[in-house]
Amino acid sequence: MRGTKRRIAGVRWIGAVVVLLVAASCIQGPVTGGPGVTLIGVYDGPQVGYQKSEYYMTGIAQSYQLASPIGTDGKLQLAPVPRVESGAYRTRLVVMRPADAADFNGTVFVEWMNVTAGQDIPTDWVMGHNEIVRSGAAWVGVSAQTVGVNALIAGPNTRYDTLVHPGDSYSYDIFTHAGERVRDGAGNVLGGLVPEQVLAMGESQSASRLVTYIDGVQPLENAYDGFMVHSRGTGGSSISQSPLPSIPFPAPAPIRDDLDVPVMVVQAEGDVISSNLLTRQPDTAMFRAWELAGTSHADTYTSLVGFNDIGDGAGAIQMFNLMRNPVDVFGCAKTMNSGSHHWQFQAALKHLDTW
Repeated sequence: MRGTKRRIAGVRWIGAVVVLLVAASCIQGPVTGGPGVTLIGVYDGPQVGYQKSEYYMTGIAQSYQLASPIGTDGKLQLAPVPRVESGAYRTRLVVMRPADAADFNGTVFVEWMNVTAGQDIPTDWVMGHNEIVRSGAAWVGVSAQTVGVNALIAGPNTRYDTLVHPGDSYSYDIFTHAGERVRDGAGNVLGGLVPEQVLAMGESQSASRLVTYIDGVQPLENAYDGFMVHSRGTGGSSISQSPLPSIPFPAPAPIRDDLDVPVMVVQAEGDVISSNLLTRQPDTAMFRAWELAGTSHADTYTSLVGFNDIGDGAGAIQMFNLMRNPVDVFGCAKTMNSGSHHWQFQAALKHLDTW
């Protein structure tokens, strides 16, 4: 493990491992031994010139409370709650990076993995990985929420037995730590690659948590150089929740307009007509919103094709065939959408990267 630039806070036992706790976090890994990484849609990397690895991230996270009443402009005024032992955590990061340093383009996408299905699913990696790989960027998936960590602990892979999550009130600071460790711990997490920019991404439930993060935490921590908010709902996620005091972020929750880093919001047509008309806001120098006609929140790419698509053209052929001959994936009354969502999302990633 390596220390960080922040002040050392103490020592704590987690399972059979003594951990140096810092006010921020520290990294251990790459993790080896026992079963390999269990993550839907993250394939082994050699076939595309990438290397997959996994790390533990350990520390004490802080929660947040309101510094002033919530307004209607998205400009959350939050105050950190002092770090205490109850915020101690140990989670995991999954990394996909170019195996050859010469192929790295300097960008790292850090994804807040989605836990709606009861486990970590890297939905933005599944939808956008071909562009990430083509561009030479790196990707880091963060187990930021309690549900994802607890699913790992309960699963068959013994390498996760020592993980600990203190609750989702602390998830925002855990995500901050991930961005910081990717940036200043590049020699460890990225195998020596040095990032030029670190961009946050998250889809669906994770997008709602990013809305809260952008509006309240980013102005305090400045951990990320840009954000991809993908298929968000009308509101943000709770600032704090049980067992801490409940502080909801009511809808509609706009993206604040005074950030100095770019934010892209990408919405499927199904997102817009179902829940997001109230969150439409004008483009600015640091904000862009794309609404993708003919697309759905989830489709045959995210549920069927994308898990095994390595960008060799076979996935594209499969998607065009599904457009011509729609299928029912989950036993629904109607066939599933096979629109252009993932291609347009990949274009959005490219634009955010160059922006």
